[in-house]
Amino acid sequence: MAGTLTDLHDTGISLADLQIRIQQDEQLKLQLFEIGCSKNSGVEMNFSNYRDVEDQNPQPVKLEIISSPAGQASPEAFIEARGGQFVAAATLKIEGQPRLVVAYRGSLSPQPAGPLPPIVKLPIPEHAWPFFGSDRAGDWGGVPWDSVVEVPFQLNGLTNPHVYSFGTGKSRPFMLVTCANIDTDGPGGSRAEDPDWAPETSLKFPGRIPCNSRKFPGVVRSIRLLKTFGLRIGDFGLACYGGNVQEFQVFDQGQDDKIGEISIYLARQLGTVPQDRDDHWAATEGNNTSQLVTLFFPQSGSGLARENEVIHDVAWQCWKKFTGRVETGPAPSVPALPDLISKAAALQGDQRCANPEPRIFSSAEWGALAARVAQFPSKPARGIVLHNTQDTNRAAQSGDLEVQAAFQLARRTQRDHMGRGWSDTGQHFTISRGGVIMEGRHGSLSAARRGEVVRGAHADDTTYNNEWFGIEIEGDFRETLAITAEQLNALFNVCAWLRSTGGFDADKLIAHMQIHPGHTDCPGLLSQHLPDVRDQISSRLAQIVNAHGEPV
Repeated sequence: MAGTLTDLHDTGISLADLQIRIQQDEQLKLQLFEIGCSKNSGVEMNFSNYRDVEDQNPQPVKLEIISSPAGQASPEAFIEARGGQFVAAATLKIEGQPRLVVAYRGSLSPQPAGPLPPIVKLPIPEHAWPFFGSDRAGDWGGVPWDSVVEVPFQLNGLTNPHVYSFGTGKSRPFMLVTCANIDTDGPGGSRAEDPDWAPETSLKFPGRIPCNSRKFPGVVRSIRLLKTFGLRIGDFGLACYGGNVQEFQVFDQGQDDKIGEISIYLARQLGTVPQDRDDHWAATEGNNTSQLVTLFFPQSGSGLARENEVIHDVAWQCWKKFTGRVETGPAPSVPALPDLISKAAALQGDQRCANPEPRIFSSAEWGALAARVAQFPSKPARGIVLHNTQDTNRAAQSGDLEVQAAFQLARRTQRDHMGRGWSDTGQHFTISRGGVIMEGRHGSLSAARRGEVVRGAHADDTTYNNEWFGIEIEGDFRETLAITAEQLNALFNVCAWLRSTGGFDADKLIAHMQIHPGHTDCPGLLSQHLPDVRDQISSRLAQIVNAHGEPV
């Protein structure tokens, strides 16, 4: 028998034989552990609540099928209540049937009497049961099948004429089973590879750069899914095929009566197109995803394409919210903006100076890669556009720890932006959670000292890119205004300085969403407080004195 978990799953091994194989085959045990850490492997190998894999514990790992009734304690609590040390939980095909199996150490007290949990027949292909089944453990469980509504729906490409909606009304998650074709749209393609190829995609990165189907996990939407379920371009979801689960964004719109195209990148990740087959084969011969299951989260996107790592994180955040796996406990307290402004004022103190430039770390200081052009052209500054990075709202640190975290943010942002084909970081300045201010695009700092802006890539608009500073504030302010006092202090200082060198008015501070309304929600709730932000910047500006000792 081949020594892989996939083989063991496919052959329907008995639990006793699986136990023996894992104890005798060290490589198989290591593979079990390694796969247990990854949510990108086949669902039968996705382990949750992984713990103490390499702690050198001498106790052997044992396996057992859980026979507790569905809805009882989690596998972790179930094992530890019986005296064992929980390691992982997964669904494996045991003697031909998918079963919830736990790996543990130690000895267990007798298992409560009762039959094994019944295998629920779901209205989706069997290959997706282990993932979307309601008895899954940990991060993988909790699909509310008791709330599913079968909505009759006629679209070419649906395996059956139904959409499985979880609840009623727009914006509720829904699931499709489709026959998916391969989409090769975007940069790098040609009609020689795909007769239906198009150079653009509806979803674009900032700067109106289309998605590359060869590098982007995308799914095509019918306009009817927008009208019925509120599914927008840029919304997130999960796709399941042959036991593999992958994250995606809706990146294009197809024919009104048709559904089912996926990007060639997503097809390769799901395993519907072999890695050794070229794009032409994929577009003409590789359309065999006849049982693709897709779960969509309407209203989850901002209308902009995101990096693959961000797509992964956001899709799984949506999944946890959908399945009720969000962390419990009180939400973190976020002070009201007036309180934060007061704290920011305390951080700033009474500073009246002739050299108002705040401490700004140059691109060289944070270790930037060389830009792809020798020098960016510049123009007189006309204003400032505020953005939020939509990163996690981490706690601010102090001293060198915050500086290092800020530098990591700057380097990660530059890699992401240059990975889209840009010449450099898109924005001109970045403010970390702890208020560290950094130069973004090369040349931004020296240009600002002259009252000028170097050509950027932050605003989806040539005028704003070329003549307005773009400032990215680390954090995600879409659902809560989780900006820190340190960030506000830094923002007020750098904007006051930019106004002093550029000479533009207070009303020339705007939110990204104001440039193309409806195209983005950046910078979230901060956009509702622009009058207060402008007032504070004007107050800081009044403290700046010119060479004659008079306020600017």
